[in-house]
Amino acid sequence: MARKINTTINNSNYFRVTAEIGKTSDGKRIRKQFYGKSQKEAEQKRDAYVDNINKGLGVGFDKLSLGLFMKEWLFTVEKHNLKTSSFARYESIYRIHIENSDLFSIPVIDVKSIQIQKFYNSLIENGKKPPTVSAVNKLLKKFFNYCIKEDMLLKNPCKNVNLPVDFSAEDKEVEVFNKDEISTIRDEVYSTGKHFIFVLALMTGLRQGELLALNLTDIELDEGLINVNKSAKHVIAIDNMGNRTYKREVMTTKSKASIRVVPFPLNLKPHIINHIENEKVKHTKLGLEHDSEGLLFTNEFGKPTDESNLRMTWNRFLKRLGIKYRNFHALRHTYCTLLAENGVSLKTASELMGHDINMTARIYTHVSQEEKKKATEKIGHLI
Repeated sequence: MARKINTTINNSNYFRVTAEIGKTSDGKRIRKQFYGKSQKEAEQKRDAYVDNINKGLGVGFDKLSLGLFMKEWLFTVEKHNLKTSSFARYESIYRIHIENSDLFSIPVIDVKSIQIQKFYNSLIENGKKPPTVSAVNKLLKKFFNYCIKEDMLLKNPCKNVNLPVDFSAEDKEVEVFNKDEISTIRDEVYSTGKHFIFVLALMTGLRQGELLALNLTDIELDEGLINVNKSAKHVIAIDNMGNRTYKREVMTTKSKASIRVVPFPLNLKPHIINHIENEKVKHTKLGLEHDSEGLLFTNEFGKPTDESNLRMTWNRFLKRLGIKYRNFHALRHTYCTLLAENGVSLKTASELMGHDINMTARIYTHVSQEEKKKATEKIGHLI
């Protein structure tokens, strides 16, 4: 039974009530005190707390701040369930957007949808893009779901939040290289014997990470096939002290659909053989062994290629050829566009690309719109 006691704190009079809210593992009673300027206020606080305990919330649910508990969750729980790159992305979202926000010091139990909405609105007002807000929301939503499982919350406050709409994504053009640019890129690579990775990307549609993870054993020269089953990237690894190290990570492909076998044009075979020979020569000059199961693409030192260096090489390559810059991924879009223009079915193209058919459809729709424009121009003089 709760009892009332008059008490003074900092020369102010308060009413204090005490309630038993549970027992420890060894059977001892857990009691909690509640204060109010009136007996009614103190009892209302007590009743609200006891009611939440009865609904299933854990004892002490009211003491943990969002920011501190979220950090503990990230490093204690999520770090061991995520790829290194995914954890680094989550940690950076927390560090950049949550750690210095108004949400940080709010007790988890007190976070309301309206506070999260105001936070998202302020991000947009300060120049952040809708995809950034969506990434923050994804992390917060996952964190609150964990809090629900831990009996700290009854519902997820992110559910009632409206995310900003990214209208720019709808209008964004699919960037591809035209036929003259494709020929220029191909001829430059073939004539110099350098940067074969650009041509292979163009003729297979493989992602950058998939190309950088390819081993010689993934290439079936006689069959004209490439086995795609992994991806590589350099990531920032973060230890529990927050120290960062840069390392290469080889992981499974982006999705199950990404595990695939991609044929390459037969006229590409002699160029693949030539590239492998060039790799052997490079390794020999460097005094390194060229492993028959080693990487298909290495840097000038015979080490795994860093994607940031690859991007710089790609940028310089296009500048030298006088071709307008498009990012490396445009090679993949170009491959998909060529499939569409040459009548390859959407289903087959999505299997070759290794992603959801709806993703491929976006490029196919772009191509069909262009074809419609051309068809309209052809009959224009008849009207």
